[in-house]
Amino acid sequence: MWLLAAVTTLAGVVALLAFAVMHQREASRPTGEGALFRTEAAAAGSDFDAAADPAVEVRRIRNDLAIEAVGLLGPDGTYLAATSDNLVGATEDNPFLGYLLASHSFGAIAGPMPAAVAIDGVEEWPQGSVLYRVLQPLDGGGALVLHYDISQLLTRRAGASGIQPVTVQAGVAAVALILITFALWSARASANRRIHQHRAEAERLAERAFELERLNRQLDHARAEAERALALAEETNRIRSDFVLMINHELRTPLTSLITGTELLQHGPIESTDRDHVLVDMARDGRRLMGLIANVLAVARIENRGLDYRLRPTPLDGLLAAMAAMTSAAVVVEEAPAATVLTDSDGLVHLLVSLAENAHSHGADAVVIRVGEPPVRTPDLVVGPLPAAAVFFRVEDDGPGIDREFLPRAFEKFEKSSFSAGTGLGLYVARLMVEAIEGAIIVHTGPQGTVMTVAVPLASVARVAA
Repeated sequence: MWLLAAVTTLAGVVALLAFAVMHQREASRPTGEGALFRTEAAAAGSDFDAAADPAVEVRRIRNDLAIEAVGLLGPDGTYLAATSDNLVGATEDNPFLGYLLASHSFGAIAGPMPAAVAIDGVEEWPQGSVLYRVLQPLDGGGALVLHYDISQLLTRRAGASGIQPVTVQAGVAAVALILITFALWSARASANRRIHQHRAEAERLAERAFELERLNRQLDHARAEAERALALAEETNRIRSDFVLMINHELRTPLTSLITGTELLQHGPIESTDRDHVLVDMARDGRRLMGLIANVLAVARIENRGLDYRLRPTPLDGLLAAMAAMTSAAVVVEEAPAATVLTDSDGLVHLLVSLAENAHSHGADAVVIRVGEPPVRTPDLVVGPLPAAAVFFRVEDDGPGIDREFLPRAFEKFEKSSFSAGTGLGLYVARLMVEAIEGAIIVHTGPQGTVMTVAVPLASVARVAA
């Protein structure tokens, strides 16, 4: 749009300048005799007032045209009035002029004057002087005769000198148009600069807004992290307080039983049957205390140094014999077909025995460890990565089962249901053990009991995968 306006303005400037040059040229060009005669004669004929005094009219016309003399011819060729009194009453004897008068036509001819020509009583051209005579017919009859001195025609024919007003006006208009165009162009440039400045400012504001948004996201993230850290610290404090209370309770109970039994055996008379019961209770509470301390020490050792398990091909029958030797009377280990697994034998035995004793301590009367096929039901929970091919050890109990809401937290540290005894470390240690031997625990639980299936990778498949 701006380009179109600029082109249009430039075209207008060029047109104005061309017009000014042409007008100046035309005004400075000399006028031809015929054109001069026709123009002034036509003006004189149209301005002649037939009702006025002829003597006054011819003088007015001569003064308006600034020529040598003006005369009024009657239809018979006699001067009825003239600016030079010498011509009044004289007869125009030029045949050509007579023809023009008779034919009521315009024309001009140079020839001798029939009488002397005077201006304001002073004779300027004597009789016989050659002057141009221009005849202009009048509508009411007769004609005006305009007299021109031949020597003065060149001056009259010369064009206007100097720069003409129209030329000046056209030039001024062109300059004004140029100035207006320049002003508009400057305004456009200024507007473009302002637009660019506004865009740059908008981009800067957008960048600052983006930066502020990024900082706000970082602050939100930092605040969320701080809130999570605070929640974790509060949870840690809660767990620590609960753990202290739990350890206090769990340690006091077997210690009290041991102290009481020791005092009974030491100071009081007691029958042999009661003495045997006291010794059995003391042995049970001692094992319970040892298990509690072992779990706490195991967790501390694992979290500080990890589990130093070495996975080797291990025959299945040796594992079953080791489990049978370590389990309590309430746990039954059934025989299974011969197989070789890739595991740490001590770690796997401790894992299965720990799961069995954990079930027994949480209300199970009977716990059975079986080796067999993988479970077909959808598990309630899976802990650790499932091997591609494995031997499955099922630890089955007839306990009350694990609460569904508590199950996702059952393998976390210090987590325990409200009604259960223990430290909340048994299943946590089991999770660490099964991850260390690259196996998995598959949990099925319900009101009739819980089945925890430990998947241990087969040695041959493990070697191929390695």
